[in-house]
Amino acid sequence: MEKRNYKVLLFVFSCLLVCMLAFVGCSERVVKDDISSDNGALQITMGETNGISLAFAPSNASPLNSAYTKTLIATVSPSSASDKSVDWSVLWSQSQLDHTSRTSEPVTDYITVTPSSDGSTTATVECHKAFSGDDIWVVVTSRVGGFSATCTVTYVGYPSDFSIDTTGKTVENDSTWGKSMVKLSYGTVHSFDLVATNSISSADSSLCNFEGFYSIIGSGSRPGLVFTSTVYNSSGAVTSTEDSTVFSSSYSSTDADGVAVEGFQFVNGNVFLTYTFWIKDNKLYCKATLDPTSVSSVVVSGGPSGRREISFKQFVDNKIIYFPVTVQDSISGKSHLLNVQFVTTVNGVSLNAPSLVF
Repeated sequence: MEKRNYKVLLFVFSCLLVCMLAFVGCSERVVKDDISSDNGALQITMGETNGISLAFAPSNASPLNSAYTKTLIATVSPSSASDKSVDWSVLWSQSQLDHTSRTSEPVTDYITVTPSSDGSTTATVECHKAFSGDDIWVVVTSRVGGFSATCTVTYVGYPSDFSIDTTGKTVENDSTWGKSMVKLSYGTVHSFDLVATNSISSADSSLCNFEGFYSIIGSGSRPGLVFTSTVYNSSGAVTSTEDSTVFSSSYSSTDADGVAVEGFQFVNGNVFLTYTFWIKDNKLYCKATLDPTSVSSVVVSGGPSGRREISFKQFVDNKIIYFPVTVQDSISGKSHLLNVQFVTTVNGVSLNAPSLVF
């Protein structure tokens, strides 16, 4: 009788042990909780399944790395597990197998995953060419227990760089300043296309958000203008002359559409020379309102009983002012410098007579 009771107790204990083990195994199967992010060249959807979670490494906080790479980190649970080794793999997602011809190509032609070391929970995902419209899975699998988690990778086409198109513009090396710069005429609005580029495929320009900022040259003499002030008495005779040097001050405004316009201004009396720059519709615009060399005998004060006139004399150190304009794209983080110099050019033509009669 005692022997039978012993067998019953042993059977009950075995059942309890099996249930406990099953409960422990189930406790490591975490319900999937997807988090999406599209910050970078690759859009990666991260999920947590079967005890392994995937997340961006801190290095991915920047908009875009120089190469088309992302870092994935797998977290194996529980944290007390003695062996957290994992293996990484890539494959076409199941949804792509039915409708795309790309699945006949090796998936590693498009995406590769490289662990930092054998069994490491940190791996680098690199995109080698565009696969717009398709999905690729990055799978991480624990060596103990065979638990896995999947990261879905899609190609968006973020710009990795951009260029300032100077096609049709005169770009020359200015021997006085020793810099290459684009030469523009006064009084006309000039525009430059900002062209988004992508190192492995065409970029989606609609994803760009360019911001323009610039600073005045700081090396050598500051760019400035020298004006001559002439004072006349009521008889029209010159009573005094004086040269004055004018440097730029900052200028800010907005246009009718609310676009921010920034620039520089040279002010002497009621003479205002304004150089403005703004960005709109992926273009850089700039304009200089007035050619300083055309400022001559402008009355700034006085009247018939005496007046003061201002005339342009020269540029400071005979250096024609220029403006280094730096444009930056807020997505790629890349920036480019464009040296802009406004010069006196042909701006019109006229005849000495409106008509002729024979």
